[in-house]
Amino acid sequence: MVQIAPGRGLQGRLIYRTKEHSFDFESSSSFQCPARTSLQFGTLQLEVALPVGTALFIWGYHPQELWQEHAVPVPPARPGLLQIQDVGLRPGISVRKVDVGEWITTNDIRSGWLRFGDRTNNEVRYCEFGDDMVAAVSSDGNVRAFYLHPHYL
Repeated sequence: MVQIAPGRGLQGRLIYRTKEHSFDFESSSSFQCPARTSLQFGTLQLEVALPVGTALFIWGYHPQELWQEHAVPVPPARPGLLQIQDVGLRPGISVRKVDVGEWITTNDIRSGWLRFGDRTNNEVRYCEFGDDMVAAVSSDGNVRAFYLHPHYL
């Protein structure tokens, strides 16, 4: 379960490394956490600070060849913190939330936004949990999509 809390996530920039087919995050904020884990959404990881459960950034392998080109509306997001309420999060052990191939990626080449998520956006709240990263969270506390605005290298 995910809750949106007041605050501001990490500052920096989301990178897409074209040759590596992967996302990375370059933080311009200094942050320290005693331990981390990640939640897996397909091949992407949502890094989580422990023990507090705050989502930090997106990273991981995600090949462009599988993206579909289509318009992606810019989500009406407000800055906030994603607080992960899952019990049993342990340092260094990822927890799968979405199987590979279950979500689709839509790429808007005009705006530069990507949407990686399920096919619905019914009754979601949008949270900008870090620079270039927005989560769509449903009323039942599940992430339904990520909206990403990467810088390409």
